[in-house]
Amino acid sequence: MNKLYVGNLGNEITEEIIRQQFNKNIGKVDEVKLIINRHSETNYAFVKLQRIEDCEKAVHNFNKYISYNWTVYKSNDTIKE
Repeated sequence: MNKLYVGNLGNEITEEIIRQQFNKNIGKVDEVKLIINRHSETNYAFVKLQRIEDCEKAVHNFNKYISYNWTVYKSNDTIKE
């Protein structure tokens, strides 16, 4: 599956910012779906990448090196949109 869960997103983060950062640092993005949590200061998103190989790269790079406080996981059936 080439879909990622991206968590711990501040209210200032938009779908366009997510798309730009993934395109710049990881690879081509097919789709971004930002979910606004009105009961919290953090939101989350689902990001679909064109290449499955880019998912591992994203999980590794965003969680280890890229200077954001974003949490990136591979999406699976236990995460409902």
